[in-house]
Amino acid sequence: MVEIGYWAPKFFQDVFVQGGQDGPFSRAMLGQIGLTQLMAELDEDCKKVAAASGLSLPDKFSVAQGFEAMTNEELLDSPLLRAALTLQNNGFKIAVLTNIWIDDSPQRHRTAHILCLLRKYFDAVIESCRIGLQKPDPKIYEYTLEVLKAKPQEVIFLDDIGANLKPAREMGMATILVRDADSALKELQDLTGIQDQFESCPKWGARMDKQSYIETQEQEEEHYVILYAMEAFFKNAFPSILAKKTCHPPCDPENVAHGYVTIKPGTQLHFVELGNGPPVCLCHGFPESWFSWRHQIPALADAGFRVLALEMKGYGISTAPPGDVTFWS
Repeated sequence: MVEIGYWAPKFFQDVFVQGGQDGPFSRAMLGQIGLTQLMAELDEDCKKVAAASGLSLPDKFSVAQGFEAMTNEELLDSPLLRAALTLQNNGFKIAVLTNIWIDDSPQRHRTAHILCLLRKYFDAVIESCRIGLQKPDPKIYEYTLEVLKAKPQEVIFLDDIGANLKPAREMGMATILVRDADSALKELQDLTGIQDQFESCPKWGARMDKQSYIETQEQEEEHYVILYAMEAFFKNAFPSILAKKTCHPPCDPENVAHGYVTIKPGTQLHFVELGNGPPVCLCHGFPESWFSWRHQIPALADAGFRVLALEMKGYGISTAPPGDVTFWS
């Protein structure tokens, strides 16, 4: 028997195909099951496919080990990602459309970090598991167009799977099959008309001059939305280009607003506040203070939230109710 290594492409393709639309992979993409259950069910499917194909799985085979290996890969600094940010600087909308699962694994903090950073720099991040639709279902493209308030003829869609591009192309989108970064960038150059900055890739940065920008916007078929499949340029790792842009120093007590609120006679809570947007209330535990959140406060504020970090009763400079400690602890 032939032993297969982790993530042998043909083998796992057979596993996914055998599952079909009702298989674990498809159900995970639709948000019907989480990553933990997906890995458990894929373990069983891999054993069945291996037995039917006369293949031998490695000792102590586990799909979870493969997923963990992917998350531990070295971060990439992707030319396609830098291209997206450059186009955004020149007036294009950029968005991510990805088939992805709900990550409830021990590595879920990494997935959350990636998606948080994406939402900060991209105009929209659309996850299949959150909306119950997945590529190549035409409905997910219709949904995306509605979110972006765009017409198909205004969109350039990049994906590394040809089947995902077909329905988008039939709707009128310009499409690019990402086989490698260089060829995809060349096609992106031709469609956007932004040549000079792309030729200097990967060290872009100069903005398009005003006249060139106006001429681009006045093209008969204006492409102003660049829609990326996350898989096309992340390759299961996260480009350091975004991570480098999001190093938030811990907040300084002198650079945040301090406030007080009376919750009952004789009891006043102290809090600090930073940012604007939907409120997020941070409550510390024993024996801490609002300062325990000093790293999270600026990151949440930068992500578009109004952050309120409380000092609980009797902690820091919040007052404690009068009387025996058992009445308020």
